[in-house]
Amino acid sequence: MKTFEEAAESFQRLNLFSRVAECYWKVARGYDAIGEYLKAAENFALASNSYTSTAKKIHQLKDFYQDHAVYMEAWSEIEKARHYHGRQEYGIAKEHYEKAATAQKSLKQWSYLAPNYAACAQVECAEQSSRMERSEEAITAFKEATKLFNETKKSLQTKLSKIEDLDEKQMATSLIKATDLRLEYCTARIALEEAKILDRKGDHYSSSEKYGSAIETLEKMTRALESEQDQKEIRFIISLSRAWQKMTQAEAEALPTLYMEASQLFEEAKELGPSEKAKMLALGHSRFCRALEAGTKFADTREITLHSAAIKYLESAANYYVRAGFQNASEYAKATGLLFDAYIYMDNAK
Repeated sequence: MKTFEEAAESFQRLNLFSRVAECYWKVARGYDAIGEYLKAAENFALASNSYTSTAKKIHQLKDFYQDHAVYMEAWSEIEKARHYHGRQEYGIAKEHYEKAATAQKSLKQWSYLAPNYAACAQVECAEQSSRMERSEEAITAFKEATKLFNETKKSLQTKLSKIEDLDEKQMATSLIKATDLRLEYCTARIALEEAKILDRKGDHYSSSEKYGSAIETLEKMTRALESEQDQKEIRFIISLSRAWQKMTQAEAEALPTLYMEASQLFEEAKELGPSEKAKMLALGHSRFCRALEAGTKFADTREITLHSAAIKYLESAANYYVRAGFQNASEYAKATGLLFDAYIYMDNAK
């Protein structure tokens, strides 16, 4: 990448802006390959500026270079979206994907890519809804993303035979494969959200089955992923799902040992967390399960030391949820503590 950056500086001094743009384009792709998305975005933006300068300089090819400038601008937005997705700032990632889709839709040569990034924006919307515990909204967004990914696949297959540039043809072929994986991801995520809804309704057995279905789809998907970062993200979701599945089994059977197993699985998931907030969330779930283990035993025995243990774990869970940005989960943990306190007051009243 350094060689291309040096070449860009040399071409800049010679006012060969189209060559400058090509160099920045290659540098951006290099940063993308190693997951340095903001640096990739910066270099795509530099390439866009250079193509704009070329369009002003060579009037005969103005439209050609201006299209390239917009295409580079779109890629800068895509890289920013990937950066914010990795930080779990899904709302911001959605905005950048939408800008990328709008830019590509205006292009003759690359308009066929627009549905893909519109679909990615919907996935980010779904992730944000899921994070805010709005499962119904998340399901709707994932279904819309599925529809757009299907459109993407048809668009790519239609365009593929007409693409002459070898690099672009390879990119389109890779994108078809990626689209299939994204469709599987949406299917799995819909199942996970349905599992959450069933759990809230008290249908714990059906919820457990839904978690199992999602895990099966995600495990199949993981084997086909090439990106190490993508694999890590999906492994984290699988690990969380296994823990949630165990937790729903514990709720269905009211077995303290299953809550302990769920707690241990959440601890394991924490090690795969892609961010500090994700790790805090997993720890919150782990402590909540420990509280339910102690609380279930307390409900049966009324042993005061078990009540104290449950309250201690619930306070810990609430703190981790706040650090993860899950205020609703924190309030739920506090409410569960009040429920256990109510048992004490009822016993004293007797």
